[in-house]
Amino acid sequence: MNMAMFLALILFSLRQELKYLTCIMTHFDKDLNQLIGQKEELIQDSMAPKPKQQKKQGGELKLEVDLNKLDDVMKEYKKIKKYMRSPLYEVRRLDGTEKVISKLLEE
Repeated sequence: MNMAMFLALILFSLRQELKYLTCIMTHFDKDLNQLIGQKEELIQDSMAPKPKQQKKQGGELKLEVDLNKLDDVMKEYKKIKKYMRSPLYEVRRLDGTEKVISKLLEE
């Protein structure tokens, strides 16, 4: 084998290696770009407000309440609560003759 053939063979081998390395580098670049894109998407997603974390903002509600009726309801509520704390309520509840609170609870 003469020197020219030997150099031609080495040159051919180096070209094959260069093509192989170029192919590997191309695939590596594609994979790297995909990973970078995915990372950027994750960063953008993490920075964006999530629907679950957003507070619901409702509209306005206007009510007209008769204060006299509200006072009556409050008085009745306080009477019922006082009755429920009394020993009489406990005795009636245990022997089964209590009707006022059980009727309210059924409603």
